[in-house]
Amino acid sequence: MGNKSFIPVSASDLPVETIISLMPDYSVMEHTLYFMERQERPLSLLQTAFLESCDQKSNFSIKQAQEKFGMWGTEFASALGLLGYVAYKTPSTLTNSLSNLSVLVISPHMDDGFFSLAGVILAFSRKAHFFILDLFGDDPWSAFHERYWPERQQLIRIRSQEEFFSAWLCDCQVQILGHPSAPHRGHRIWNEPLDPLLDSTLLRQLIDDIENVLMQNTWDLIFWPLGIGGHVDHRLVRQLAFQFVQRNHLSSRRFVYYEDLPYAASPAHWKTWPSPELLVSLKPAYIPISSQLAKKRQLLDVYRSQLLPNEPNSICKYANSAEMLTGIPEIDKTHLQRTASSEESYERVWCTQESEVICSHLLSK
Repeated sequence: MGNKSFIPVSASDLPVETIISLMPDYSVMEHTLYFMERQERPLSLLQTAFLESCDQKSNFSIKQAQEKFGMWGTEFASALGLLGYVAYKTPSTLTNSLSNLSVLVISPHMDDGFFSLAGVILAFSRKAHFFILDLFGDDPWSAFHERYWPERQQLIRIRSQEEFFSAWLCDCQVQILGHPSAPHRGHRIWNEPLDPLLDSTLLRQLIDDIENVLMQNTWDLIFWPLGIGGHVDHRLVRQLAFQFVQRNHLSSRRFVYYEDLPYAASPAHWKTWPSPELLVSLKPAYIPISSQLAKKRQLLDVYRSQLLPNEPNSICKYANSAEMLTGIPEIDKTHLQRTASSEESYERVWCTQESEVICSHLLSK
């Protein structure tokens, strides 16, 4: 199984006064904001003073910083984007109300759950408790990573920070199982066919791990990736879901499938959608996220180690239903057009008959 570690984190446990210092690998030097020692944008003297005052070692709280520098949140937010949003997120917004629903999100890697469902999580974190289960915890190495992070261990640390920070923003929980990703199981390329010789043992281990999590709670909804994009790990996780369905596992009636982003937003990956036979057996549910889209765009900026500069925008653009409709092969688009308004932004999920009822209940509350 390799070096397997469990790293639970509760968003509500993270103190507000340390949040700036938790931003993965950000630093301030000579009034300029840097990420991984690369210049991001110049800061005003006031903004620099604010960031330096929020250094973890100084134990200087956000409230104290506001008292010292005044309520200039709007100017700060517009200049710094995500940092402004984080700095003015008050503690009262971080505590879940009594939740009637428990939602489990099965995420292949650290980032997939948030890339695909951040809008849903942000929209309903008050009505449901979300738990993100990241199955693969080491680094899926690539030429993109090799360009910026010569040390792989450094990348693993950064990715963990990014994931935990996103959990804080969304007020949900994350658990990282730490199974080896495709390159470290012997797969040569990220989208090659599944190999029973390489993956059979891992499949059994993942089934055991997921069953343990399923037994810990009465999950009302369980989200799985559709495997769009053809990534070996994503298709392996989709196969896991199918195995639970074939075994008539009690929870499988409450499965919901999400569209893997950023892959689903790219025409180059549309041919990797699951078979029309599978999609016909499911019903699409359009969950409005127009009010959450700006926050999701800010959250995507957290994942600097994973996303190319244009990908956050393409993910958010995909939230418009007109963009989404063009990505579904051999599906009755007229039905979908009756379901969604082109004036809204959505995250679309695919429901079984039972999970559709629960999704409708969530949306109506």
